Amino acid sequence: EAIGFDAMNFVSPERVPEVIQKMNRRTEGISEAYEIETEINGSKGWWFVSSAPKYTPMGENAGSIVICLDITNQKRLEQELIKSREQAEMLAKVKETFLANMSHEIRTPMNAIIGMGNQLAKTNMSGQQQFYLQTINAAAENLLVIINDILDLSKIEAGKLNLERIGFEPGKLIQNAMQVIMHKAEEKGLRLTNAHMDGKISPVLIGDPYRLNQVLLNLLSNAVKFT
Repeated sequence: EAIGFDAMNFVSPERVPEVIQKMNRRTEGISEAYEIETEINGSKGWWFVSSAPKYTPMGENAGSIVICLDITNQKRLEQELIKSREQAEMLAKVKETFLANMSHEIRTPMNAIIGMGNQLAKTNMSGQQQFYLQTINAAAENLLVIINDILDLSKIEAGKLNLERIGFEPGKLIQNAMQVIMHKAEEKGLRLTNAHMDGKISPVLIGDPYRLNQVLLNLLSNAVKFT
């Protein structure tokens, strides 16, 4: 069936020069096999074509052996994977741009809040006002740490978020967390108290007060929410 069949009829136009070159080398006596992947001309299919010279027992060139495999499904999967990868790369760039913008948009007002709080602390205030300001400053500083961690996407993706090893007062840490949640408890008519602090705990510990603060805020917030 292949006698008189022009192979160029099914090879995609962009691969024709390559195939002709290889066929010419064959006719010139250069006995080499070749393989190509080609889109079927005029259809949506793909073939994997391998060709090798054929010789008579006397060593004379008697034509070619050609094997064609239908790789349409494989090519379709490859194209889908390429498309998925391109979409993932695009989403990664969008996410990176978003975080870069948010880095400025969030940090700037947070630093302004902390700065104004520090300025307000220099003025004359009542004891209750000082208490409120301390709560605001503590919450703002903790939030800034969390924001910095969230925006540092490279560390999150690499699983390399580091824990601090600094001195902190556990009693003060608990008190600050309670102050932030206190107003939520009051809104629900709940009394939020710290009934026990083990005397065996050192007044100063080494660790990450910011992470502990996150844990405490989550626990206290849930406690108030579901009580």
